[in-house]
Amino acid sequence: MLALPEFILTDARIDEHDELVAVVELPRGVQPCSRCGTLERHPLHDWRRHTVRHLPVAGRATRVVWRKRLLACVEGCGTFVERTPSVAPGAVWSRAAARAAVAMAEANTPIDTIPVASASGGTP
Repeated sequence: MLALPEFILTDARIDEHDELVAVVELPRGVQPCSRCGTLERHPLHDWRRHTVRHLPVAGRATRVVWRKRLLACVEGCGTFVERTPSVAPGAVWSRAAARAAVAMAEANTPIDTIPVASASGGTP
C-alpha cells in the first residue's frame, strides 16, 4: 500500500484533515550502532516518533508516522535510533516523496496543475 517494503504497517486512519496517517515500524532485527558500527540485536531503550510526508495513497495526502526504536549499544556507546534507506535522518519527507517533488520541479510543473489531495483543502 505505501511502497515502503521494509516497514510493517501497524495502524492506519483518516485524520481530521482527510489525510491518511499510517503508523509503521521496522521488523525487530540487527542494527548497526551509529557510533561504533557493531552489528547486533541491541536492547530496546525507548521509542521515538518520526513523522514524514509520503506519496499520496489512492489520491489522498499521506503522512507516515514511524515508531523508531531507541536502542542501547551493546558496546556501551550510548543510545541510537533505527535507520532505513527510505527515510533520511531528520527528514520531513520520505525519499520517494522528495524524488517526486524534485521531478516535478525539474519538469517545471505549474503548482496549479498538481492534483489537490482532497476536496477539503488538505495540504499535500
